[in-house]
Amino acid sequence: MEVFRLARYARRHDLSGYGAYLYGGRWNLPGLALLYTAEQRAMALLETLVHLPVEDLPDDMYLMTLEVPDDTSRETLTPADLPSEWQRLSMPQPTATIGHEWLQSGRSLALQVPSVVVPQERNLLLNPAHPEFIRVRLLDAQPFHFDERLKK
Repeated sequence: MEVFRLARYARRHDLSGYGAYLYGGRWNLPGLALLYTAEQRAMALLETLVHLPVEDLPDDMYLMTLEVPDDTSRETLTPADLPSEWQRLSMPQPTATIGHEWLQSGRSLALQVPSVVVPQERNLLLNPAHPEFIRVRLLDAQPFHFDERLKK
């Protein structure tokens, strides 16, 4: 399975999940590394855009393509599996506790979750501390330029 993420030039080869380790995110609390990816390129873009001011989009972005072997361990959560407030924006998000517990358990390499931006689409969370993570490969990192119309 190929998954995607956008990263700045300095992090275009970084699969450590260190940013999530430092700051936490929707699916993890600070202190545990987590690599956020999307199942489609467009979702990687949307997941990035919701965190950036449109008037100041960076010009050093790279679209990373990763390969996660189909036979690696993964779990799936659907909106029905999540608390009713799973999409709320306030911190801490209820999903951070769910993801943090999953990371700590070490049960699987990947956790497939619904996107908050488009709940019918999926993101794939990868646990860099899982033994199977060594099988995740960075296939490509290509320069990515935001369409000027996004800056309106």
